[in-house]
Amino acid sequence: MLPTNGEQGQYIAKFPPAAIPSVLENEFANLALAEAIGMDVPERELIEISDLEGVPRELRPKSEGKALLVKRFDRGTEGQKIHIEDFA
Repeated sequence: MLPTNGEQGQYIAKFPPAAIPSVLENEFANLALAEAIGMDVPERELIEISDLEGVPRELRPKSEGKALLVKRFDRGTEGQKIHIEDFA
């Protein structure tokens, strides 16, 4: 997870692994499918890695391509942590 705004951030930025460069497009498509069948899913966006601002050089991936931004759903309006279970 990478805060992209403030200490806690509003988004989680996911970068593509070199071994499976299209995995984020797959995750994006599955989130869209889940939303289409009525499931609650977080806001998300695929963007070019080169369009990201404020990411420290040492955290930038070596590969180019797309990053997946997912709006944080594990924080309340005042920044308090919301317990989440990840069954992935």
